[in-house]
Amino acid sequence: GKKQIEQQMLDRVIQDLFRRNIRTGKAFFDYAQQQVNRLVPAGQSLLKSIAPVMTIYKEVRSLFYSIETTGARNPIVMDFIGELRQSLASLMPDNFIELYSMDRLPDLVRYIKALIIRAERGRADMDKDIKKAVSIKPFIDSLGEMISSLEPTTSLEKREAIEAFFWMIEEFKVSQFAQELKTPYPVSAKKLKHQVSQI
Repeated sequence: GKKQIEQQMLDRVIQDLFRRNIRTGKAFFDYAQQQVNRLVPAGQSLLKSIAPVMTIYKEVRSLFYSIETTGARNPIVMDFIGELRQSLASLMPDNFIELYSMDRLPDLVRYIKALIIRAERGRADMDKDIKKAVSIKPFIDSLGEMISSLEPTTSLEKREAIEAFFWMIEEFKVSQFAQELKTPYPVSAKKLKHQVSQI
């Protein structure tokens, strides 16, 4: 909802500008004074980064709804859309504005575009989509196991490796379902297997 997005944007701007290790009252007020004129530009910059994500998010949800409506009696279509909705939810958790760096947002747009392409192609040829999805499932399962095994004592290095693996899977999905969107680096099942063994 609009209010939730606005609140997250406000929280993000405050966090980016004011989350600092400041030890004295004077240092606090000096720093706060320096940041006053940066508040509005920081908010505008954040909005500029988030707007394309929200636009493509609305587009993909409308497409999912349209496919569900036309294929409502077909359990294969419903499973397909269910899987795509799950992928979208993992890309766009409720706190995505606070969670992702600004550098990650253009990738988010590309990943959601890949979901749109996959949905449209899958609607036309479900068998082809199922075959491609089979090659990705073991890595999604491995990711789920890794995430569920995280503990408070898990090292930062391992957490970062798991996060990198998550994004590698997203790039692999692009390479499988929407090659025309291109990936910034080559990704393959072999590389994903290597990443699993490293983690």
